[in-house]
Amino acid sequence: MRRILHVTDCYSTGVGRAIDTVVSLTPEHEHHLLWAGEDDPSGVGFASTRPLPRGLPQRVRAVRESVARTGSEIVHAHSSRAGVYARLTGLDARVLYQPHAYKLLDPALPAPARAAVSLVERALGPRTDTVVVLSEEERALAARLTPSAAHVLVPNVPSIARPAPVATDPDRTGPPPRTVVMSGRVSAQKDPEYLVAVATRLRELDPGVAVRWLGSPDDARLAARLRAAGVEVTGWLTADELTTALRGAGVYLHSAAYEGFPLSVLDAAACGLPVLVRDISAFAGTPLVRVAGPEDATTRVLEVLRGGEAWQAAAAGGRDLLASMDPAVQRARLTDLYG
Repeated sequence: MRRILHVTDCYSTGVGRAIDTVVSLTPEHEHHLLWAGEDDPSGVGFASTRPLPRGLPQRVRAVRESVARTGSEIVHAHSSRAGVYARLTGLDARVLYQPHAYKLLDPALPAPARAAVSLVERALGPRTDTVVVLSEEERALAARLTPSAAHVLVPNVPSIARPAPVATDPDRTGPPPRTVVMSGRVSAQKDPEYLVAVATRLRELDPGVAVRWLGSPDDARLAARLRAAGVEVTGWLTADELTTALRGAGVYLHSAAYEGFPLSVLDAAACGLPVLVRDISAFAGTPLVRVAGPEDATTRVLEVLRGGEAWQAAAAGGRDLLASMDPAVQRARLTDLYG
């Protein structure tokens, strides 16, 4: 049995659900949480939970004090900022750093900012025992940034209970619901402007198609842009509410500009939805149906909503993805990771 301290400043949506899954799959260990975010960790299975204070020095101190208080042998830092809190000073514990999508993968990141982020990652590398990655692309980047650390791929798995899938043959059951959904926090990383362009084009071609963004409006300006384009922004959803919303949709379209590997895509696939994803490097080598720009995405969405081969191909891609990203695989990797 290991004592593990999880540290995150974004315990909400995908990252929060990913941490919860880790805890549920490794009950033989004692898990503690130092956190900030929108989700509620009570009832998840943590031996203790404490909120992160405000301010960088205070958060770095809180990590060090929590290691001493809990007797944790392992600190598992989730997200780039948590990686700073856990690695800025030396800890009497093994440090696992899981970026959940490196900021360096952002294609819009200006060159000076890219250089600064890279410098910070390299400087913190000597205090990193293992980098936990979600894709081969992340593994290659981690090897360049922190060559002295181990690099372990732990695949994501769906964060919601896998319900009975929606009907798998719209040719027999009628056309799928005329609703397009995207899931995640409204933030620049998820590129709401891409979905704005799709929604605008859909309104021109087929005004009967509804578009919904399932997630909290973290960026008020981008949320306003979505609403102005006719996209419904639901706000934060519980797991049950998310499942209901996904199962009531006709197609899932993932608009993010960059990712580690998003839980929301796996959740949509787990609900049996046909899945379309933007053609970014995180999805290279997967069986998912990839789309290029908003015009291509709009065309594919309308094809899927008509049913037939396009629906079947997008649904099959999600099913095939789940075969390699399931709880048994993740538990085996976590067992090796924690030792």
